[in-house]
Amino acid sequence: TNDIVTVLKFFGAIDEVWKQYFPPGQPADLEVFFETFERNEGAGVANALKPFAEGYLAAIERVRKTPAPAEFQPFAVSFLNYLSKIHRSVLLMSNFGTDPLATMLAVRERLALNEEFDVFIKKTIADAEPIIQKKVAEFAQQKR
Repeated sequence: TNDIVTVLKFFGAIDEVWKQYFPPGQPADLEVFFETFERNEGAGVANALKPFAEGYLAAIERVRKTPAPAEFQPFAVSFLNYLSKIHRSVLLMSNFGTDPLATMLAVRERLALNEEFDVFIKKTIADAEPIIQKKVAEFAQQKR
């Protein structure tokens, strides 16, 4: 369906997934990578990043199973694409012990993805506001 309730459930589910796998206040994958790297624990990078790789994969699966309202299907596809790209970067960063060059390129890619993802989320919020206002008005009209 394409009503306000479905929209709210969709974004609520995404928020829940994000908080479950990437809780606020916890270090992000890049922070963990750099902290492990600075402690000269190159071999420990894979273990340190494993929860993030698993978290992105689980988040992808959960978001994929969440019904997206028609107007937000492009957002859902783009969101899943970002999660997939980030997951790939985390996997490549995990290979520091065996392929340091690929790891450094993955770190660079991961930094760029952070910026792209932030822009994507800000644009989505701006674009979603009028759609949500319209859906709220439709809902109010139906209740009359």
